[in-house]
Amino acid sequence: MLIEDYRLAFNNAGNARVSWTSDNADNVSWIYVDGGLARGPLYLGVTEREMSIPFKDGVTRAIEVHDFPDGTIVTPPIEIVPNTKPIIQWIASPTATRYKVYLTPFGESESVIYNRLAQEDKINYQLKLTKALTPGWNFIRVEAIDEFGNESVRFNWNYLVFDLPAPADNLAIVDGSGAGLFDISIT
Repeated sequence: MLIEDYRLAFNNAGNARVSWTSDNADNVSWIYVDGGLARGPLYLGVTEREMSIPFKDGVTRAIEVHDFPDGTIVTPPIEIVPNTKPIIQWIASPTATRYKVYLTPFGESESVIYNRLAQEDKINYQLKLTKALTPGWNFIRVEAIDEFGNESVRFNWNYLVFDLPAPADNLAIVDGSGAGLFDISIT
């Protein structure tokens, strides 16, 4: 279970205390910072929990706290993944002997990213792109080639890539007027 109500207090330049209330004293906790495991599994034996994590003041971090009743469960972090590597899928053409997939990033030259023989009795094709596409518009085209070398467009996509924004380097977080309150400002 993801804990959404936690408190953060800076100890010094390299650490912060994260505290939260667990539903059950027997729950096992996991803490992630920027998608990497920072602490866990934690068997704390109390419902009011507090743990030190690496954290520099003035740096933006993604923090996740998870509690589970069973210590054998290992939770993965929640990942926010940029959509830079789409999966291209198409349905086979009955006359195709080969398929080519073309990629054209906006303002750049077209290139072939897939060129393979068609497989007999295969109905659905799937291509997982391993190279990240550039942010902006990308044009992807699947062409089926018959036994005579004639190419025909099978599918066409306009794909807009958004990359994750860089963390704000001008964000200031200081203790607020009470416990668990912070003043956040952009400098």
